Amino acid sequence: LGVLTKKMVDSFFDSDHLKSMAVMGVCYSLNAPLRRAQILMQSGGQPQLRSFATLKSIVAGQGFFSLWRGNTPFLLRNLLWDTDVEYPVYDATSLGRVVGFAFAFLYTYPLESLSVRLAADLAQPSGSRQFKGMYDCFQQVEKSIGLRGLYTGFFPRLQFYMTSQIIH
Repeated sequence: LGVLTKKMVDSFFDSDHLKSMAVMGVCYSLNAPLRRAQILMQSGGQPQLRSFATLKSIVAGQGFFSLWRGNTPFLLRNLLWDTDVEYPVYDATSLGRVVGFAFAFLYTYPLESLSVRLAADLAQPSGSRQFKGMYDCFQQVEKSIGLRGLYTGFFPRLQFYMTSQIIH
C-alpha cells in the first residue's frame, strides 16, 4: 500500500502534471462566467435566451466578480478528478475502469454539488444571498438536508459517467 501511495503522490506532483493542472485551472476559470450563465439559464434564474445578456445581467445586478461564483469548488473537484493521476483502483479492464471512476466520482461529487448551488445562488433585491461562500453552503446543506443533500442528483450523473467509461 505504501508503494501505491508513493506512486500516486509522485504522479500527482510530477512537474508536467502540475503544469497541466495550472493550465486546466486557468482555462476553467476563464470559462467560469459562461458556466455560471448556463446554470442560471437552465435553472430559470435568468430568463434571457442569450449568454451575453445573462452575463450582462449578472454584472449589473451582482457585480463583476460574481461571474466566478461557484468556481472554487468546481476547480477543487476537477483537481481531484484529474484522470492523469494513476489511481491504484483503475485497472486495464473495463470493469476496473468503471469501478475506479465510480470511486473517484463518489468523493468529488459533493464539490460539484456545492459548485452548482453557489453558481445558481442569485442575489436578492436587498443584495443578500442564500450562501456566503463554499463553507457556508456546505453548512446550510448539511443542516437542512443532511450530508445526503450533497449527493442530490448523484445517481443519474454516475450512470451517465459509468456508461461513458464503458463505451470509451
